[in-house]
Amino acid sequence: MYLLNKKLYGVLVLVAMVMTAATSALAQSNYGALRGIVTDVQGASVTNATVALTAEDTKISRTTTTNGAGEYVFSAVAPGVYTVTVTTDGFKKSESKGIRIDAGNTIPLDVRLELGSMSQSVEVTAAEPIVNNGTSFNGQLIDSQKLQNLPNPGRNPFLFSKLDNNVTPVGDPRFVRFQDQSGSSTISIAGAPLSSNNYAVDGIPITDFSNRAVIIPSIESVQEVKVQANTYDSEIGRTSGGMFNTTLRTGSSTLHGVLQGQTRQTNWGANLFFNNRTPYTVNGVTQPTTPRGAAEFYTYAGSIGGPIPLPKILGGKDKTFFWITGEGYRQRSPLTAANSFPVPTLLQRGTSMATAGDFSEIGTADANGNCISGRCIYDPLTSPRTAFPFNKIPSNRINPVGYAILAVYPQPNTNVTSYGGFNFNGGDTLR
Repeated sequence: MYLLNKKLYGVLVLVAMVMTAATSALAQSNYGALRGIVTDVQGASVTNATVALTAEDTKISRTTTTNGAGEYVFSAVAPGVYTVTVTTDGFKKSESKGIRIDAGNTIPLDVRLELGSMSQSVEVTAAEPIVNNGTSFNGQLIDSQKLQNLPNPGRNPFLFSKLDNNVTPVGDPRFVRFQDQSGSSTISIAGAPLSSNNYAVDGIPITDFSNRAVIIPSIESVQEVKVQANTYDSEIGRTSGGMFNTTLRTGSSTLHGVLQGQTRQTNWGANLFFNNRTPYTVNGVTQPTTPRGAAEFYTYAGSIGGPIPLPKILGGKDKTFFWITGEGYRQRSPLTAANSFPVPTLLQRGTSMATAGDFSEIGTADANGNCISGRCIYDPLTSPRTAFPFNKIPSNRINPVGYAILAVYPQPNTNVTSYGGFNFNGGDTLR
């Protein structure tokens, strides 16, 4: 029994290793990288210089040293803004602040040191290079500033891809909410076929078989979205279109959050042109115009993040961070694409239960229940089945509950009486 359990344990370990390797192979990196050369004022390489990379939000730092050619590199860098500090004997300390590293990108940063004491420092403010020779792909970075400040009707972070000249949107502009995966995914990137793009969140693919993003994160939880077009790295793969490389927020060394809400009401908008010219009858009362469709909208979002104070044995302060986001909405919108509907005719409705149920407009039956023409209403209690005499349902066979539901339907506002004919022009509500 012990040997059997030992073999079984070995098999389980092997299976776990294979699954882990397969998962790692499928994952796509959302990290960036930083590389450069450290030289003196005459252009000679500076070896064994200490290069520190410090995140400006979390203050977490990592270091490396330059090689014999003065080169350094930081790989697997989480997207964000960093400060690069270079120190070595005989030279002034160099500080380059505001270095933005984005997903899937290698940022080049060459540093030139000046002679002097390490107690002296030279501060450099980073500037975006005109041509970035650290990567080969084309793309658009949608950072947190754009996500937070630019208008976005559905608060969908992927909709900002329209800012990229490489993107051609063709989806229905109404469908921009969290669950509208088809609407927000119907785009072409760099001339590729429609809906042929890939989506990833923190390196995890979230693309379904229809090339849609099955998860659309809240704007409050997204740090940046990188829209990558052709000639990107082979690790992305899987798609003939573009890549949405999304990075979520992870908190910082200071506690802060957001709480917001907004609403839009039906009466705050104007009615449709044709509604103002179409009479509307309901419950026997005729109004000169058809009312506007319901268009209430409520949205609410909240997020909070900061450091987790851990005991010193677990790392202490500024080692672990959190970020929590919640968002939702409630919406009703008028459905104007189909504003004609079939409703019960005046004969079918009647003025009371005693006169309701007359379907003689769509079919003819004699007094014995023989269907002569058209569509007849058959008595379900007869065998063989026969139609109701004169194609009219007797009042004692009409359910009072059903008749009460019938009264809620609007009255027809056209002269159409044929079976299934659209005899009401009005509006409907899309929830």
